[in-house]
Amino acid sequence: MSWVVRLSAPSPMATFTATTGEVAASRLVDALRAAGWVVGLLEGPYAPDSKSLILGSLAAAFSFPDGFGWNWDAALDCLYDLSWLGSRPGYAYVVADEDSLERADPDAAATIRGIFEGSSRTAWERQRSPIRLVLIGN
Repeated sequence: MSWVVRLSAPSPMATFTATTGEVAASRLVDALRAAGWVVGLLEGPYAPDSKSLILGSLAAAFSFPDGFGWNWDAALDCLYDLSWLGSRPGYAYVVADEDSLERADPDAAATIRGIFEGSSRTAWERQRSPIRLVLIGN
């Protein structure tokens, strides 16, 4: 089963994990974009405080509004409603080398998982489009 099909399957589940042997981050991003998804890619190097890197990447990937508050709660609020992006088959955020992020900043890694778990359920109820977090590690 292709990753696009797997991520497109109707489900409120947010987080999917893979190894670099299963899928390369850049190939997954290209395949999802070709299928019409809005996709962000987070790549290291990661630091002990990766929050600003992650928030900047999220804001760019999902075109957060100008009033974005640059904090975790604001990111969650934006991901609850991505209507400014128009109707899409899905939305995904791919984290490459997730193992390195987990080692460098475990709090940020846990927070990003929590944000996508919360936003995925809400988005599914509102627009029936999946929001997925794909963690690719070793």
